[in-house]
Amino acid sequence: MSREPESRWAFLKGNIGVMILTSGIWSLAGAMTWPFFSLYVLGLGGTYVDIGLISAVGAMVRVLPTFIGGYLADSLGRKRMVYSMSFLLSFTQLLYALAPHYRFLLLPAALEALWSGLRDPAFSAIIADSTRPENRAFSYAVWNIVPPLFGLLSPYLSGLLMDRYGVVRAMRWAYLAVFATSFIASLLRYKLLEETLLPK
Repeated sequence: MSREPESRWAFLKGNIGVMILTSGIWSLAGAMTWPFFSLYVLGLGGTYVDIGLISAVGAMVRVLPTFIGGYLADSLGRKRMVYSMSFLLSFTQLLYALAPHYRFLLLPAALEALWSGLRDPAFSAIIADSTRPENRAFSYAVWNIVPPLFGLLSPYLSGLLMDRYGVVRAMRWAYLAVFATSFIASLLRYKLLEETLLPK
């Protein structure tokens, strides 16, 4: 009886544990920005139409890179794709933070969609590869539940900053915070993840 909890939670010692931790760190500041992105567009001079346009561009850009990302994950390896695209996503947050006007947001939105599309297949593959069939569903459940918990209070903090300093200034600070936490998460992925793609 005493060995069952150890076997059930053993996956946390490997790649799944690294992904849960790093996704949680990313979410810590990431949850400060995404609920308020529309307000940021409006604060930089955009309209409701511009909010829709930026979102649509991101969705369209993401489609093709996802197919390419699957090929790259199978040829270059899961780990390399995960950490390299994570670093690029991290630096993209600086573009959001420094946006001089709403039109500029099209650039980081497109880049974020590109890097995410290229990374997502490797992201899913390294998680699947790092689990055993008997605990795969449980591992996915933990990975989906735990990281968002890191950012539960982050939107509230963002709201406080906006009330005090205004939407644009608070969002710039929030995106800088996302850059910091996402860079740390990317570095940990580079250092701690183990490649799961078997050599041919």
